[in-house]
Amino acid sequence: KKYFYDTETCGFYGVPVLLQYAIDDGEVNLYNLWQNPMGQTMALIDDMMDNFVIGFNLAFDHFHLVKIY
Repeated sequence: KKYFYDTETCGFYGVPVLLQYAIDDGEVNLYNLWQNPMGQTMALIDDMMDNFVIGFNLAFDHFHLVKIY
């Protein structure tokens, strides 16, 4: 399974607010980090890290995933 993802934040160093992701050739999902249960968010991040991830600036995006986790 391949995850294509990007995080959106409030400012460059602010908190992450949105996770955009697609699995393989599927549709893009807009996942609001502040309107979903934390357990569901953590399970999504766990699944992403257990699979292949593709992104534009993974250092930035991984940093923000760790912050939210």
